Amino acid sequence: MGFNDSIRKQHMLDAIDEALSFVSGKTRTELDADRMLVLSLIKEIRDAQ
Repeated sequence: MGFNDSIRKQHMLDAIDEALSFVSGKTRTELDADRMLVLSLIKEIRDAQ
């Protein structure tokens, strides 16, 4: 794995950690009712790709 691959992998892991922190302790009902949370999760998931 090259240097750039390592950086990209770390960015992916950081985005995943951020998304998990957003939903920690949340229920599915809370997720369904919180559009800002959903949009934040979508952004983090896109960043992880």
